Amino acid sequence: MRPGAALVGIHTGGVWVAEHLNRHLGLPDPLGDLNIAFYRDDFSHIGMHPSVRPSTLPFDVDGRHIVLVDDVLFTGRTVRAALNEI
Repeated sequence: MRPGAALVGIHTGGVWVAEHLNRHLGLPDPLGDLNIAFYRDDFSHIGMHPSVRPSTLPFDVDGRHIVLVDDVLFTGRTVRAALNEI
């Protein structure tokens, strides 16, 4: 990974994967996590009142390489929502 890059796990499945990667790689920077509930476009699946936890980004993202981590990649919908949250 590039120096200064940061891992950000996407709730819910990507957070545990990012935690594992962060420990395995021995990265010095803290881990971020994103809740993208308000940025999704599939409210028919998650309901009109999703359970929302705050996102935690304990670092400045401006000018920094961010590695978004999720547990699955299918349509790219979750990654698009994560980019909107950041």
